[in-house]
Amino acid sequence: MSSHSAKTKMSLYVMFPVATFYFFNKPELFEEYVTGRVRQLYPPEDKMQKRELQKLKEKMQVKYEAKVVKENEAQRQLFEAKRKLAQS
Repeated sequence: MSSHSAKTKMSLYVMFPVATFYFFNKPELFEEYVTGRVRQLYPPEDKMQKRELQKLKEKMQVKYEAKVVKENEAQRQLFEAKRKLAQS
């Protein structure tokens, strides 16, 4: 009785990986799933949307550069004021 049970278990242990490999190793299934998922995650680029994003990047860059220039000017004025006080 236990020999029959062991044979059944062993055949299940061997057949399970073979069956899963057979089921999941179908190129059509893989291609449909993967290409659908890729298109869902990364839709084709829209030229208008890309231009708007580029304009936004440029606008933010200009704003950041103006902020940096303003901060540098404030630092320079502070440095000049400290230097004048030190010379007095």
